Amino acid sequence: MTELAKRAGVGFANAYRELHAMKRLGLAVSERKTGAETFRAGERHPLAAALRALVAAPGAGAPDVEAERTRGLLRTLGAPLPAEPAKLAGIPLEEVLVRGVALAHRDPAVARALPLCFWKSRDRIDPQRLREAARGLGERQAVGFFLELTAELSGDRRLAEWSKAFRDGRRRIVRDLFLVPAGSKFQSRLAEERTPGVARRWGLRMNMDLDSFRSLFDRFAHAA
Repeated sequence: MTELAKRAGVGFANAYRELHAMKRLGLAVSERKTGAETFRAGERHPLAAALRALVAAPGAGAPDVEAERTRGLLRTLGAPLPAEPAKLAGIPLEEVLVRGVALAHRDPAVARALPLCFWKSRDRIDPQRLREAARGLGERQAVGFFLELTAELSGDRRLAEWSKAFRDGRRRIVRDLFLVPAGSKFQSRLAEERTPGVARRWGLRMNMDLDSFRSLFDRFAHAA
């Protein structure tokens, strides 16, 4: 604990408090050996892979202004994210949604919230513009998945119909929705266990099950 506090540049008490908060969330686990409490990462947590990727990324810890802007825009669309709501200010709704999908690859919290954004915006989405925005950012597969996922969570079959135009029959390779550190066999195994059927139909794999999406959707879908 003392060494960790030194590396993080914080006091012992702060390190102790944060580690135990992470332990309560499942992001860390601990065990006692010869009277000392030893902590390690909670590898089974759905966000474990994303956190490792963020820490390992060049410039980790530096503020990502564009990502924060996107989170703020998604918050405006109904995503329960810890960000200040941002005005669309002329940015097409469809572009904001696709930006959110692109950010979701490295932020599982955004991924969980995206079905709420699609559902709450459903009467304003132009499917053609959405396809064009997805094509521009190379996100057709992932956008199609989120459309069908939202249809499954909400029961609105329009979204499932829209998703059909995003399919690419030539795609055969299964890809991870979230960034996974190279050589992380444990995370890959968890992803194989937890990937919901709707994601498998889109050739995607993830360490997040359907209940993770459903619990958030059911809680906020009808919030003002």
